Amino acid sequence: MNSGARRALGYPVAVTVAALALCAALTPFADHDQLAALGVVALAILGYTGLRLATALGALPNGLEVALAASSSPAAPSPSGSTAGASTADASTPDASVPDDSIPAATAGEPDTAASTPDKPTAPRAMPVRMVSVRRVRNQHRLVSRSWLEVTGHGGQARVTSWLPVYFDPMLLALTESEAEVGAGSLTVAGVRLYPSGRVRRAEPPGVLVDNPSRPDPAASTRAVAVTRPVRRLLLDAQSTVAAPFAGLLWVYVMGGGLSAFAGASAVAGGAAVWLAAVRGSDPS
Repeated sequence: MNSGARRALGYPVAVTVAALALCAALTPFADHDQLAALGVVALAILGYTGLRLATALGALPNGLEVALAASSSPAAPSPSGSTAGASTADASTPDASVPDDSIPAATAGEPDTAASTPDKPTAPRAMPVRMVSVRRVRNQHRLVSRSWLEVTGHGGQARVTSWLPVYFDPMLLALTESEAEVGAGSLTVAGVRLYPSGRVRRAEPPGVLVDNPSRPDPAASTRAVAVTRPVRRLLLDAQSTVAAPFAGLLWVYVMGGGLSAFAGASAVAGGAAVWLAAVRGSDPS
């Protein structure tokens, strides 16, 4: 994992490992029903995290290239293109009725080298790179804050704007409206690769949208050090744990158990809430 991936994906991966460690730490004290519930939670954490990381790294499509293809339309063919092409082809094609002395005839008994030469394998075509305009917005929806990129494609008759969620990177704090490269499941802005935290949307994300400043913030580097502290990020993501005691009460009501069952179920629910906020790309700014 390179430095850019560590900045963006290091925190959600660390929280995922911590959530799995919490489930493993409770297994010695769990009965059969609780062990089954812990196994289901652990499998859900592993599966959903793998899906999110595969989308971030480009192994799974995020839908951005499809959205950009909708904003571009193919060029209309020229009315005289077919006629010009036909006349060019007729001019360059020799008349079969007129013998051409410049082309030597094949000698009898000589093998045809052109027919016997095997075709060379062609190299795979590279994914085309598209240039788009991006603008960072911070979205606050209920207790979750996320970073989104407002992506506008270039070219074509229609300019379609899409919204792509990304994992937080400190460079987003100073990002103004810029040009970005999109290709092969990746998005690069000013030489920095940004990692999608979900699929693209054609409509604005729900909640309050806060735009980045139109000019670079000179104090962005200082703010980046403060907002990326792990303790701060955990405290912000822990806001969703207010529902964890209710999950513990529900477990005791359905499955029975005493105070230890309530504490264990509440701990697992709280850890899962923090993990879900982190793996969906929470924004600590």
